This record gives sequence, C-alpha cells and structure tokens, in this order.
Amino acid sequence: MLEIKKEKEFVKKEGHKHTYIFYFILLLISILVTFPFYTGNFHAGNDFAFNYARVMSTISSLKDGQIIPQFDPHALSGFGYAWNEFYGPLPTYIISSIQSLVKSWPLSFALFNTICILISGILILIFSKEVLKGAAKSNWYGLLAFIIFAFSNSTYINLYYYANPSQPLVLLFVILLFLGITKMFTKRSWGAFLLISFGAAGLPLSHTVTTICAIPFIVLYVLFLIIKKHNLKENLKVIGLVFLSMISAVALSAFFLFPLLENLKSRVYNVSNPAFSRSFGWNNIDYFQGKWETLYKSGYSFHKYPSLVFVILILLVFVCSLINFKKTVAKYSLFFSFSSLIIMAMQLPIFPWNLFSAFTIVQDPARFSTLFGFFSALGTAFLLSVLFEKISLKFSYPLIIILFIIFSIFGFLEFSNRIQKGSKPLFAPAQNLLNRTTFNYKKNPDTIAIGEYLPQAIGTHSQPYNKTIQQFYKDKNVYSMRNQAMIYLQQRGKYPKALSKNIQISEYTKRGSHVTFRGVTDSKNASVEIPEIYYKGFKAYTRSGAKKNYLTTKISKNGFLEIEVSKNFSGRIYSYFGMSPATKFGGILSLLTLISLLIISIWKYFYKMKRKNKIGQNRHVV
Repeated sequence: MLEIKKEKEFVKKEGHKHTYIFYFILLLISILVTFPFYTGNFHAGNDFAFNYARVMSTISSLKDGQIIPQFDPHALSGFGYAWNEFYGPLPTYIISSIQSLVKSWPLSFALFNTICILISGILILIFSKEVLKGAAKSNWYGLLAFIIFAFSNSTYINLYYYANPSQPLVLLFVILLFLGITKMFTKRSWGAFLLISFGAAGLPLSHTVTTICAIPFIVLYVLFLIIKKHNLKENLKVIGLVFLSMISAVALSAFFLFPLLENLKSRVYNVSNPAFSRSFGWNNIDYFQGKWETLYKSGYSFHKYPSLVFVILILLVFVCSLINFKKTVAKYSLFFSFSSLIIMAMQLPIFPWNLFSAFTIVQDPARFSTLFGFFSALGTAFLLSVLFEKISLKFSYPLIIILFIIFSIFGFLEFSNRIQKGSKPLFAPAQNLLNRTTFNYKKNPDTIAIGEYLPQAIGTHSQPYNKTIQQFYKDKNVYSMRNQAMIYLQQRGKYPKALSKNIQISEYTKRGSHVTFRGVTDSKNASVEIPEIYYKGFKAYTRSGAKKNYLTTKISKNGFLEIEVSKNFSGRIYSYFGMSPATKFGGILSLLTLISLLIISIWKYFYKMKRKNKIGQNRHVV
C-alpha cells in the first residue's frame, strides 16, 4: 500500500515537473497551424472585409468618444454602422489592443490566432487532467487531443475558410465552459464557478452563431453529468451553482446583450424581422426541402467536412466507448464521440432540418462543424486512455509517442492540403489589399455582409419589403436587400433634411458622430433628418448657457436619425452617439459584476492562505 502511494506521489511530482515541456510543444504546434498568417499577408477570402471592418470600427468608435464602442460614424461613407451592437465585440477589443503594441495589422491578426489556439490547447490539456484524474499519461493524452484538434477541419474552417477571428476565440470559451462544468460536477468550487461564468460570458461576446450551435451540446453535457453523478441531492446543489454562474455570465456580458436584445425587440432592423431571417439568414433554403447535394460528393469540399477516414475513426471510437461503457472515462469518450457523429449527421440529407427551423440564423449546417474538432479530439484521446490503462508504463509510453507522431504527420499533411487547395490563393499582401477600394471598410458594401443590421426602411425604397423577400426566393441573391440599401444611401446625400416646412437649417457641420447645425422654427414643432443611420444611442440637445436641454430623437421613416425641434426655436442644435438606456444599464451591471467577482476571488485567496498558514502552525506546535 505504501509503495502504491509513493508511486502516485512520484507520478504527480514528475507530471508537474515536465508540464512546461508540454506547454512548449503546444506553442510550437500553435505557431505551425497559424504560420501562413506570419508572412505579412491577409487572408482575403470569405469574411475578411467584414471582420477587418469590425476591428477598424471599434477603433473609430473609441476615437469618437464612446466609452463602450458601438457605432462607427465613418462607416458606409459617413452614414455610420453599429457592428458592435449586434456582433460580439470582444475579438475586436483584443486585436486592436495587440495592434496598438505591434503596429502591424497582419501581425496583430496572426498573434491573435496563435494565442487563441495556444490557450485552447492549454485548456484541453487541463481538461484531460480533470477527466483522467491526474493520471501519469494525462499530459500525453491531452497533447494527443490537441494534435487532433489543431489539425482538424474545425480549426481550418475557423482560421482559413471563414477567416473570422471570432470563431477561434469563441471555441476557446466553449472549451473553458465545458471545463468549468466538468469541474463543478467533480467538486463544487469557486474556481469552477468562475470558469463557467467567464466561459459562458465569452460565448456571445465572441460569436453569436457558434454560441447558438453550442447551446444544445452544452445542455446535453449537463444532462450527461447529472445522469453520470446519479446523486439527486448533490445534483441539485451543482445545478443551483451552475444556474447562478450562468446569471453571473449574463451580467458580465450585459453591456453587449442588453442593447442587442433592445434592438431585436424593436423590430426596426432586418435581423429582427422573421421573414428576413428565414430567407436571408440561411444561405441555401433548399436545406429545408431536402434537395441539396450529399455530403461526400466527388468534388471534395475542403472547407466544411473532415476526411471520410476520420469520420470512420470517430465511429469506431463511439463503438469502442459503448463496449467499455462501465468505465468512467469511456463515458466521457462516448458523449464526445456521439456529439461528433451528431454534427456529421447534421450535414446529411436525411437530417430533419425542417423540424429545427429556429436554427436558420446559423446560415449553414456546416457552422456546427466548428465544434467537431474539439469533440472528436476529446472522444479519441479519452478512449485511448481506457484502452491503454492495462498496459504498463514501460510499453504504453512508446505506443502513445508513436500515436502522437502518426496523428501529427497525417494531421499536418491533411491540414496543409486543405490550405494549399482551399486557401493559399486567398492570401495577398496586406498593404495591397488595404489600398484597394474594394477593401476600404468605409466604402466597401461587403463590410456589412447582407445588411442584416440595417434598419428595414433603408433597403425598401425601390420596392416593398415583402417583394424583396419574394425576389430572393426567385434569384437566390442574399445581397439584394443590402444592394438596394446602398443605392438609396448614394441617392440620399450627406446633408440634413427638414421633414416639415416650418424649419430652416444652416451652418451644418459633422465630425464623427458629432453634428452641429443651426435651426429656426416658427409657431409649430418641426423635425430634422440627420444623414446618420439610426441606432438607439443617439442624443440631441440645445444649450441655455451651461445647461443642456435634451431633445427627442427617434428613427425617421427613411431609417435615419430624426430630431424633434420645438416651436419658436432659434439656435444651435447638437447631436452625438452616446449610450442608450440598455447600454448604460448593461455596462454598469457588467462592471459591478466584474468587480464583485474580483473582490470575492481576492478574499477567498487570502482566506485560504490564512487558513493554510494556521494549519501549518498547529502542526508545528504538535
């Protein structure tokens, strides 16, 4: 018994001693996976223009004086656009911060991608230790899982197909959330509470679509752990803590979620119209009619699916996990391999998508493939730990190293093949791209994608809304609404318009979102339309000495900012983009929650240290 205890202590000591070596290997692999981004080039495919615009928008909003950057007054040739009110802004905060340090846009995007992959790898390593209970080979199994994850089609999709920095970041938070939930069910702790809180908060702040895709699997995982624990009293306590941590997550992300919900509830914008979501939100409506192409067609689609060989491997993992179901680790392998197979089934014509129309907003079933790499990696690594547990350390280590080499070689070759055939032509010198008009985020219509965050009124001047929807079903052009909006913006002009005859406008100036003009009204109230696309944060006021008299602002019938001016007024009127009530309340709630979690964490740390020292002193006395 004493020898077994000594062996366990030795394994634990050696594991901690060499962990830094595994972290170094994670770093090398992370750099290898993201190396093409370090050539001074931008990946100019798919969502590049959209995501580059989002980062520039954050910087532009901060320069405009916005505490929470939401509205970019320079976008769309000065009409403005509020990416950050609808789309998770966290990646733009991080990338713009990195850029301020390294002074290079290509390098800032490259470093961001590498950091996301590296932290994901560290979390996978910790996750493996948590499930394998600190076993001697847990680091190796974690490293194997990371190899599978890093060279998976999911990583390729995130980095090289969608070219969207939001997706590697949101996947990091998915892993963090799964780790926190696992720890909470293993042992209730403040650390697990924080992991769940920050993991769940990071999802909507990074990428809404992936968050929607992850929610069903998060729910299934919680149910799996409840069944596995099989202890009603303990499960109720854990579920209560998970629920509280989710509330904490909502509070942490309230500065983004509250204005988002406010905008969706207003039914003003395209994305809040169910007809728009049903038609434009899902790029190929044939998915719901069962008329689309099969998964494994002759022309291999590099951007969406893993190789057929790997899918068969995951199927074998699932079967072997079933056979070894009585073992705890095999149950985890079963869950993750089963989740991987569900994602693959979602890509097949037999999947009943017509029963899940709520997912139209995710645009394409392949969006779920973002999660495939993480799930399949853990499923495979956990099963290997079960299969190798009866083999002595002397023989199991060489086997694991051989598997590590095999997975590395084949994974790297397939990953490189995807880049060569699918993405290499899309890389181009960064400065060349930024000098092109097509990649000028202030003018390029591609920066607003399909115009989902525009007011509905802006895209319906040439024809009614329902007619535009009908036209989409006819020609399958998802950009028709946006194109109509762009035509109208060009025709509209960049000067304010009197919406009634009883007001005169002069001395108009505009700097960012800050507008000043002189207005004179007669005996009736009047309204002025300012050439800025309307979002909830706009404020307008007049001055009476040092006092500001705020005016009513609202959306005009054309989708722009409308300011109401009282009768018998003569003087200057000022407007700017500030914070809506939802943004202000959400921002305060997020800040207070963050401070509260920090204070509690510091208190718990010092309390633990004090208690530890007290126990040490008592032992010394004895």
